[in-house]
Amino acid sequence: MPDADNLATPLAGSLGDLLALVILAVVANAGAAIIDSLWSTVVLVILLAATVMNIFFTMRNAYVQELIWAGWGPLLVALAISRSVLRYH
Repeated sequence: MPDADNLATPLAGSLGDLLALVILAVVANAGAAIIDSLWSTVVLVILLAATVMNIFFTMRNAYVQELIWAGWGPLLVALAISRSVLRYH
């Protein structure tokens, strides 16, 4: 019989991945159902407002302010480089 400690961690991880996929499928199905309606615009505006608010509150936090530039800066530069390479390839 396998040891319970060796079985619990992979099982919990697999169930977490499965739950994330189910949530993603439900959200995608709901999004596809409202794609041609006014609700899609409302959802977009809410998500954009939440993004702006999160950036605002994160920039006010002195403990993570430096980490934003250190973490997101290289990521955005890499995104721009890959975008330019794909455009001229």
